[in-house]
Amino acid sequence: MNKIVLTGGGTGGHIMPNLALIPHLTPYFEVHYMGIEKDKEIVCNHSPHTIFHTIDSVKLIRPVYHLSNTMIPFKLQSCKRKATKILLDISPHLVFSKGGFVSLPTILAAQKLKIPYILHESDYSLGLSNRLCKNKAYAVLGAFEPSVSKIKNGQHTGSPIRNLKGDKNRLDLSNLHTTLPILLVVGGSSGATAINKVITSNLDTLLQKYNIIHITGNSQAEVVRRRGYLQLKFAHNMADYLDAADLCVSRAGANALFELVHLKIPTLAIPLPKGASRGDQIQNAKYFEDKKCILTLPQESLNLNTLINKLEELNTSKQMLIKNCTNQTNIDGTQRIVGKILSTLSISV
Repeated sequence: MNKIVLTGGGTGGHIMPNLALIPHLTPYFEVHYMGIEKDKEIVCNHSPHTIFHTIDSVKLIRPVYHLSNTMIPFKLQSCKRKATKILLDISPHLVFSKGGFVSLPTILAAQKLKIPYILHESDYSLGLSNRLCKNKAYAVLGAFEPSVSKIKNGQHTGSPIRNLKGDKNRLDLSNLHTTLPILLVVGGSSGATAINKVITSNLDTLLQKYNIIHITGNSQAEVVRRRGYLQLKFAHNMADYLDAADLCVSRAGANALFELVHLKIPTLAIPLPKGASRGDQIQNAKYFEDKKCILTLPQESLNLNTLINKLEELNTSKQMLIKNCTNQTNIDGTQRIVGKILSTLSISV
């Protein structure tokens, strides 16, 4: 049987798109996943038949002139040697990478062993790992057209999207008011301290107009219990909570935005600021804001007043936003990406 290695991790934005692809690949491949130890649980829980291999990786510390970054070339060589050994043991026919610092040793090892590989970039602009590896890739696929438009082997596919057929009736929402809309607040797999703080510090005001389901991530230490407010660190059944949401406040990770646009949930995006990232979330949010699919609020401007004003604008604009989301193309790229993987190895569907 053909073997494929998927790689990428460190954040949910690099893991979830791979997990979205796995059910479509298992009829054709023995699926292996190469990632860091902390990603093993989520991969194996979602896809127990996937064979997980733990690798080492090294992350660029921002700002880039941080002293510890001088050790990256030496650490990366060690990581590459271990990844090479694993690939030799697996002997895959293809490697598929979602990018991120976790993927780099595996792709460098695939180059060394002359194993064909495909890259996928979720963000509006290529991340560092994909920039370093794009020239020798069989294909560079992109969720956003501008990220791949000038690459000779680039192809605009959209993003891999999970099965998001949720059912809010599976949730216990008895603590919420039946007469108020549900605002879903989610900051990503690691949470968002700035968003969490403005929500929890102003519940008295916000709960006058909204029920709030608040997925905090592990960064939130304080447990808050209030009528109309449901707090949880992580949602394994995220599709059910998305089905319950009338409005959403979210970070602007590409994976999250593509899912929210796909589901047509009126969304206020609060991008991670430049400096805390390379600015990719700002670009992601601007792309969908320009298409009038979402509203955005810079974190630097985030306070109770700006949040209330933007939520009121979101509520009054929701029908326009839903219509514009409906008109978007190349949002769910799952089948296009699977098709490219299969055609690379001349596998017939």
